[in-house]
Amino acid sequence: MKNESEKTLKKLHEQSSKINVKDYPSIHNIEVDEGISVLESCFSGEGRVNQKYAKETLISHKYAQDVRHFETNNTMLQDIREGKKIVFNNYKK
Repeated sequence: MKNESEKTLKKLHEQSSKINVKDYPSIHNIEVDEGISVLESCFSGEGRVNQKYAKETLISHKYAQDVRHFETNNTMLQDIREGKKIVFNNYKK
């Protein structure tokens, strides 16, 4: 997540409400704390990042690495980086 742009991280977080969080129970507070540091360094002067936002973004990042588009076989993360429109239901594990 350290190498992602601010735009990519915000787009990842937009997907968090669509993800079944129960599939990713292994996010620990240590990872969330590290995520907060990474997000605060990536975002340009927008203040502090809270724990809930960081956890949702971490889950979205892991999810986006795992799922692939049914036609192109690109991961969701690849498509977000390339600025493509994300249709959530077109991505499957």
